[in-house]
Amino acid sequence: MTALINLRLSFNSKLVGTIPTEIGMLTNLERLRVDETGVNGTVPSTLGNLVRAKSLKFEWTNIVGPMPAEICNLKQQTGITNDTTTTTTTT
Repeated sequence: MTALINLRLSFNSKLVGTIPTEIGMLTNLERLRVDETGVNGTVPSTLGNLVRAKSLKFEWTNIVGPMPAEICNLKQQTGITNDTTTTTTTT
C-alpha cells in the first residue's frame, strides 16, 4: 500500500472521524483529498512524512486548528487547501 500515489476520499458525507495518523506512512502519496466529508479533528503532523505530496485538500470538512508546521514545510507541495484558506509555496 505504500505505492499509493492518489487517495481521494472526497464527497462522502458518511466518512466521519479523524484523519488516521497512519496515512503519513504512505510516503509515495502525491495527492490527498478529504474535501466535502464529515472528517473532523485536526490535521495530524504525521502527514509531514508525505515528502512527495503536491496537493492536500481538506475543504468543507469539520477539521479545526492550525495546519501543522511539518506539512507547511513539505518541499514538493504546490498547495494546501483547507476550507476557504489556501496556502501555497514556490519551488
